[in-house]
Amino acid sequence: MSLTDYKTISSGTVLKATPIDGNPNAIGIITGTQEPFDKKFLSNITVSGSIIQPAVETYAFHVEKNASTQNQLLSNGSVTTLTWGTKIYDYGSRMSISTFANSNFYIAPYTGLYQFNAHILIEDTGDYTTNDRMDLRFYYGSGGVSSLSNFQVFVFIVGETTNNNQFRSLHGTTQIYLTSGQRVALKVYNGTGVNQNTYNGTGNWVRFEGRMVQRFDV
Repeated sequence: MSLTDYKTISSGTVLKATPIDGNPNAIGIITGTQEPFDKKFLSNITVSGSIIQPAVETYAFHVEKNASTQNQLLSNGSVTTLTWGTKIYDYGSRMSISTFANSNFYIAPYTGLYQFNAHILIEDTGDYTTNDRMDLRFYYGSGGVSSLSNFQVFVFIVGETTNNNQFRSLHGTTQIYLTSGQRVALKVYNGTGVNQNTYNGTGNWVRFEGRMVQRFDV
């Protein structure tokens, strides 16, 4: 491209560019501010409107228990929404935490693919017997947390009976397609026959984390 091979840009448009591949004759600037620009224009292309370089967007969170939410009761035969008290990070501010169960959820900023991970340590005071069951469930969909019906599940069957008082851990990683505004909440189903509790302590023994992998509505 020579300096005479240029496209007319409408009034008010700002073109920001630097020479391509270090060649000062590769592109010419008629008006505008010169700044780094990593896109190359082919000939015979007409651009209508503005050329926008999207900013890099990061949506990710990591939450844990605090003194107000630790040792959470997991009633036998019930599905319990886990509550959170500490945000280690929340890029994009999309994760809601509270001591109230229905106020603990992640809300998708855009339609896309999201990855979620969790590790839940169960206190060592439970009475376990063969084939006792506990589920870790990633519920998702539209509406309030209590009304969410779709879920990705990880089932844990307790098989050892020599020592009933042992710590147990529930953990899982999943990817979920969400539309903008849909919610995700972490829940546990207790099918052990007796009430259980999450670990009576803080830190990443009990944690929930996630991130946006790919945005689709662009």
